[in-house]
Amino acid sequence: PGIFTIGATGSGQGAILHWPDYSVNGAAHRIARRGTIMVYATSGGPVSPPAQDGEIVTQAQYLQLPITATIGGVPAKVTYGGSAPSLVAGVLQVNITVPANAPTGAAVPLVITVNGVRSQSGVTVAVR
Repeated sequence: PGIFTIGATGSGQGAILHWPDYSVNGAAHRIARRGTIMVYATSGGPVSPPAQDGEIVTQAQYLQLPITATIGGVPAKVTYGGSAPSLVAGVLQVNITVPANAPTGAAVPLVITVNGVRSQSGVTVAVR
């Protein structure tokens, strides 16, 4: 999987929204521990029900492969992994609860793993 980043470089601040207000995560707007983030990525694998290439997703389509996440090296709970409703098929949305013991800072490492394959290194999330 490849996590999208704000600068479109593949590293640095991830393309992450806070739930439930959909505000953009960043150094000036950090997510609290125990809060939920929505991470956007690509290459998650097959979903159920199946998606058609190029279609706009209108319902939740769940990944069929196992997905996990870490924030600052601490295992985090994935509450959803699948297509991103209202976006084009192929965009992966991963909802993650920030662990109570996650490190804090403006650039905490974030990794998602799908079926044993890790996302790129260098992607970060801002945690308070």
